Amino acid sequence: MGAHRWHDSGVIVVRLLMALAVVVPLIGGGAVTRTSAAPTSDAATTAVATLIATDDGYVDSSRPLKTFGAADTLQVDARPVLRSYVKFDLSVIEGTVTRAVLRLTATSASEVGFSVREVSDSSWSERTLRYANAPVFSAPTGVRVGKFASKQVISLDVTASVKAGIGSFALLDRRSSAALSVASSENRRPAARPRLVVTHTPPDWSKGPCGVVSTPPRSVDHVIWIWMENKPYSRIIGSSEAPFENELAASCGLATNYYGVSNPSLPNYIAATSGSPQGVADNNPPSSHPLDVPSIFSQVKAAGKTWRSYQESAPGNCPLESSGLYAVKHDPAPYYTGIRSDCAVWDVPMGTTESGSFVEDLTGGTLPAFSFVTPDLCHDTHDCPISTGDAWLRSWFEKIGTSSTYRQGRTVVFLTWDEGDQLESNRVALIVVSPSTPAGTQSGTVFGHYALLKTTEQLLGITTFLGRAGDADTSSMVPAFNLG
Repeated sequence: MGAHRWHDSGVIVVRLLMALAVVVPLIGGGAVTRTSAAPTSDAATTAVATLIATDDGYVDSSRPLKTFGAADTLQVDARPVLRSYVKFDLSVIEGTVTRAVLRLTATSASEVGFSVREVSDSSWSERTLRYANAPVFSAPTGVRVGKFASKQVISLDVTASVKAGIGSFALLDRRSSAALSVASSENRRPAARPRLVVTHTPPDWSKGPCGVVSTPPRSVDHVIWIWMENKPYSRIIGSSEAPFENELAASCGLATNYYGVSNPSLPNYIAATSGSPQGVADNNPPSSHPLDVPSIFSQVKAAGKTWRSYQESAPGNCPLESSGLYAVKHDPAPYYTGIRSDCAVWDVPMGTTESGSFVEDLTGGTLPAFSFVTPDLCHDTHDCPISTGDAWLRSWFEKIGTSSTYRQGRTVVFLTWDEGDQLESNRVALIVVSPSTPAGTQSGTVFGHYALLKTTEQLLGITTFLGRAGDADTSSMVPAFNLG
């Protein structure tokens, strides 16, 4: 099979959409209108999206507990302090932003104008916005407007902010002697309401799952780990038994100097999820190793996020013993006693590419922040040929790469092996799949399971590192693979 054929099924749809103007509904009744020129070659197509504010309002220092989100204007003044806020949903923008213009319509004249500041906290709402809880704004950005007339359309270049993922702005006074105002999203004239006009290059998914955007997302929503079994680096990379895995490595990112922690399997799974093997040196079940220690699972829960462990051929939720093709030694969540109640709900049978928990979460928009995926003893190549696991991975990456979840651009997938052999010092392959990882990226930096843990913690916004993940000599994979 030639490179990238596994995702070709989506090419026609993507290209047809590029040639059309599409109106997509937003929360709160707003809309984003997309327009683009039809592609004439394989070159990227420039698209323009016009976003309507999802929230806006002003605050008043003389009435610090009052909300003005329903007002039809946004007010700015020095005394009392009147400051306005406007927010746009940038998640609908896919690809690389090349220009962004904030368009406001004046409802008063001004001799002085106002300045625009970035607001990094986008959690505020116009229904609850007041002076007493107004979000913090940035230092001067250099974006400002001077004298303007009533009914004038004001265009402000906020490209740098939007490229950085900022879609929330504050309008501040510039020492004016009188209040000024612009139309809000509640204004009776739709054409006068705030707009953010974003020119961008949409991802070209026909080229594969990686390298479709140059700038990584400001934050990652989903990290997926997929674990295979007992194969050293040389048995996978360059092997004719693994055509898809080599295609994926060439199309995405490959760590060429990545190592397991020890042998046998279980210590690697425990080390990768807790930062230490925790004294485990065998493959015994959870009854032999009840671990009352923190793990990536408990970290994710403490951060207010969710996790799932998708276990192929598992007989039920959070099994504590092996059964058939399911091996509990490859499923670390049941070993951690502090998460047993979550494990009973979140460690689930995986299902197939046609039905079941994993594919339904992928396609239904319910994928958790952290996913731990374990194939069964055949598909992980523990008991079956490498070619069997390679075909299994192809079928699943077709689902992942074409899913709406992945194509939102904020998912990172790590494919690795638990252990190799002593002839290669436990060296194994690790393949990184993300929209911002340039195709063909290779890193010779020394990485291992602790680096995988550290990288995942960083991507999910977790600021503390477990065990060896926090060591100074444990490198992060974020810069090497352009993940953030």
